Amino acid sequence: MKRGLQRSVSPRAAATVILLVLAAVQAWWWRAFIWRPQLPSGVSATPMTPMPPGPQIEQGRKDVEVETIAGAVEPGLADGIGRDARFDSPAGIAMDGAGNLYVADSRNHRIRLVRPDNHTFTLAGAGEGYLDGPASTARFRFPCGVAVAEDGSVYVADTGNHCVRVIRNGQVSTLAGGRQGYAAGSGSQAAFDTPLSVALTPGSPGTLLVADWGNSRIRRVSLDGQVDAGTPTPGRPVSVVGGSRWAVTVPDGGLVFGAWGTLKGIRTAVEGMAVAHPGVALPISIQGETGWLMADADQGAVLLVHGTVAEVLAGGFQNPGNMLAWRDFSGEQARFGRIGGLALDGRGRIYVSDTDSNSIRRVTVPELVQGKE
Repeated sequence: MKRGLQRSVSPRAAATVILLVLAAVQAWWWRAFIWRPQLPSGVSATPMTPMPPGPQIEQGRKDVEVETIAGAVEPGLADGIGRDARFDSPAGIAMDGAGNLYVADSRNHRIRLVRPDNHTFTLAGAGEGYLDGPASTARFRFPCGVAVAEDGSVYVADTGNHCVRVIRNGQVSTLAGGRQGYAAGSGSQAAFDTPLSVALTPGSPGTLLVADWGNSRIRRVSLDGQVDAGTPTPGRPVSVVGGSRWAVTVPDGGLVFGAWGTLKGIRTAVEGMAVAHPGVALPISIQGETGWLMADADQGAVLLVHGTVAEVLAGGFQNPGNMLAWRDFSGEQARFGRIGGLALDGRGRIYVSDTDSNSIRRVTVPELVQGKE
């Protein structure tokens, strides 16, 4: 049954989604270009007064390539090829087996799809609201997470509507939730508080994992809509990954937490700067060793983490401040805004949802694609 548009979300909840989750405070960009170290009070900048040392900076690798495959820095709403497409604060992303990339286009309240030929079109959504039905007329409110199943079903963390939706055969329906709160149960009996991310566990029929941000829990949802009470997390989770051992990132705790244990105290390899607020993380295997692709919530950089040591693959990491911007080139010269999602294709290439810069970027790392081209 269709749900009407009469449901409302408090301005405070909407602001929380936009400010804390989407990381779309685009005014911070200027800090990457005009930041200057501040002198202590009472000290003047004269030739006799040496300036304090500048910020620590660690940049990406010269052999890594970064390119924008969809969207441009200006926010908007448009389907099209490559940079002719427009997004507004794209958040979570997911890749299917055919190389199609699904995007939670949060401020456009739509789910978008980027095909392997870099053509973007709208999969579902017609604006802000809460309405089930045909994909072309359904409505979402600040969707932040997506996951795609082998049968082509797309699951959505409809953040502003506090529910999990599913897109299947051209129709959108609510799988579970629909009211802000905390409750286990079936379908609409369950309640979430600002669900941010969804992921699928392997197997048949599989289970959905939901990062229930406001309740500080990882929730499990069966594919027929049964929701459990969840597992408490040490802080508010913003991103979840599935697999045989689930994991969530908890920026306010500075850690990645999951069934396998806790990862914290991550520092960059060269300057030793702390990865203080991991915002999204994705497990990866390189030459038989397990590591993590990661992005800090406050820095515009793609990181490869082994143990607790993070190598900057692309973009820039700076302390104090940041190097947020938008530029394609080598990993050393490229710049990102705040990153809302990471995905890998079957050829070892990394896809980045650049939330601040309203675009989808592709990062090619030689050792990841070697032997897969």
